[in-house]
Amino acid sequence: MKNIFLYTLLIAFSISCNAQIPKIEKIDMKDYPPFYNKLVANLNKTIAHKKDFYGKPLSEFINELNKNEINIKVYLPLDNYNIKINFVNDYMTSVNIGKKAYVEPYINVYFRKPYNFKEATKILNRHFAYWNPEAEEFYKDLIIDKIEFWYVNGVSDNRRISK
Repeated sequence: MKNIFLYTLLIAFSISCNAQIPKIEKIDMKDYPPFYNKLVANLNKTIAHKKDFYGKPLSEFINELNKNEINIKVYLPLDNYNIKINFVNDYMTSVNIGKKAYVEPYINVYFRKPYNFKEATKILNRHFAYWNPEAEEFYKDLIIDKIEFWYVNGVSDNRRISK
């Protein structure tokens, strides 16, 4: 009986841990240039009017990304005023992007007021940096000060120029 209880507890724990990790989306390097081109084409729709989101909550910007079929995969709070948003959620894919001398687009979003960095780090760690409903809820009402799009000038253009 004790073994059945422990086994059930172990399964429940495993399921709850796995529920926090989204499906990893590996991208073969032969498929990366088309992936990049489609992503950047969609990002360019938002870049053209990014200043429209200054002074507005992050949720409006996220809605715009979603409308343009741009899915946030991973994020990183850089300090208590900004976050980095990425679109590849597989570590080895990111490594291979660098090995092929490709670039990986990302967005830096700066906020007008600081957020609770300690709480942000807890959420980040709970979900292994994957974008998730808890993170979205935490950041959604923060007011955007500035948005920078990086590495959106060509799949092999590694110049540090933001848009």
